[in-house]
Amino acid sequence: MGDRPGALSCSVHRDLDAQGHPDGAATSAQARAFSKAGRSGPCTSHPVSGGVASMKYAAWVVVAMLVVASAGGGWAQENQGVLLAKGLRLLGEYRLRYEARNAASFFAGDGDSPKDESSRLRLGLLWEGPDKSRIFIEPQWAYQNTHGGPGPTSMMLRDVDVLEGYASMVDHGRVWKIGRQTMKFGDSRLVGNLEWGNTGRSFDGIR
Repeated sequence: MGDRPGALSCSVHRDLDAQGHPDGAATSAQARAFSKAGRSGPCTSHPVSGGVASMKYAAWVVVAMLVVASAGGGWAQENQGVLLAKGLRLLGEYRLRYEARNAASFFAGDGDSPKDESSRLRLGLLWEGPDKSRIFIEPQWAYQNTHGGPGPTSMMLRDVDVLEGYASMVDHGRVWKIGRQTMKFGDSRLVGNLEWGNTGRSFDGIR
């Protein structure tokens, strides 16, 4: 199942300045300078057009809430999800995060007090056979709002994608896995799942 078995979690982060007060928004003068310069950061916000995306977001959140409600005490402590049928489990994760940063860049007037809101929803299905073979698929829906300013590079992906989709089998004590999967080696500089970002990272391959 990769390095992360779809636990249900929710986290909210808010940075404070040295005096313990929430970071303020960029001044209007900074915002005008940023707009006039025509510069943008690694990621800029893309306003949601129409009500379709909002409805889709609400629908995903409702689905997640229904999953939690229907699970009741069924979520195992080992994050094994909800047992739907023999060998079939439903896994899920919803994460909401808010960030406010002060002096995010060295350039004056670049709107360097950005605020970002990001969320992601993952719902996965895991089938396990009696011979320890597995089939797993986990779509992911990610959303972020940078309020028109620059955002971190970890917020570049949005909308729906398949985070993991693989099949695995055990042969002579060795586990073989083929398909899209999360991997983590060493300090994750080259190969890692990057779970600190909004979308994470996965790889297509065989191992």
